Amino acid sequence: MAKRKGKAAPPPPPKRHVEKEGEIVKTSPAGFSMPETEFRPPKLVVVGVEGWGKTSLAANVPDVAILMPQTETGYLTLVGAKRAREVPCLVSNTWSETLKAVKSFEGYKALALDELSGFEKQCHEYVCNNEFGGRWDKFWAYYKGIKMAIPEWLKFLKALEDLNCMIVALSHCAIETFKDPTNDDHDRYVAALYKDTWGVTRRWADACLFGTFVSSVDPESGKGIGGEERVLYTEHRDTHDAKNRYGMAPEMDVPDEPTEVWPMLWDAIIDPEKTIEEEEEE
Repeated sequence: MAKRKGKAAPPPPPKRHVEKEGEIVKTSPAGFSMPETEFRPPKLVVVGVEGWGKTSLAANVPDVAILMPQTETGYLTLVGAKRAREVPCLVSNTWSETLKAVKSFEGYKALALDELSGFEKQCHEYVCNNEFGGRWDKFWAYYKGIKMAIPEWLKFLKALEDLNCMIVALSHCAIETFKDPTNDDHDRYVAALYKDTWGVTRRWADACLFGTFVSSVDPESGKGIGGEERVLYTEHRDTHDAKNRYGMAPEMDVPDEPTEVWPMLWDAIIDPEKTIEEEEEE
């Protein structure tokens, strides 16, 4: 009778390779090296209520160009009224034009998108015409078209990232009821994009910031009344959706002078500890 062979012993684990660079020790599997850390151009999404100053903020970014869908030309109105400085800008009419336009901005240091829901509409029109024969009833059925549009939207985000420049994407805001599994349902501010679109955009961005006005409370009625002071939120709360990867202060007061808003935000990105200290002193 043939003698049964035992199972072969598993191979030993690979030896770990250690590289020393001065006082820095990098540990990685044999044959691989750890990637170098670097400060990449930020990908920012600024969501804000109407009249907060999103477009003015973007127009004051140094060496910026602006790309607009045909439905959003607020920047041109501001320039015509001499309320915003002139920068290179393009208006795209279709999704195909938008993808081509993005590539044309190669070499710029910053690109602003004003505004995202207009580009999302172009994307949905493209998918409806190419996948559903222009039938919107089929596009909207079971939200099938929304989900089928995500690969096209990811293509858009990848094209933006390939520019290797700073991206400042602007978005209108909407109010949605959040179904909270751990607490009472509540309303909150979100970007005016469909949930699937916003989900991949939020993950792509380095920071999603929410701008609004500070409301005062009437002592007699207890109801909120309009405020004029602007504020920028950088972290998620029940009232709004936000995030950042830079350790920025959760809440920042925004200057009244439009030309001072971007320098304030940039300082918060590159030196968050200093900005937090200034906010605490105030």
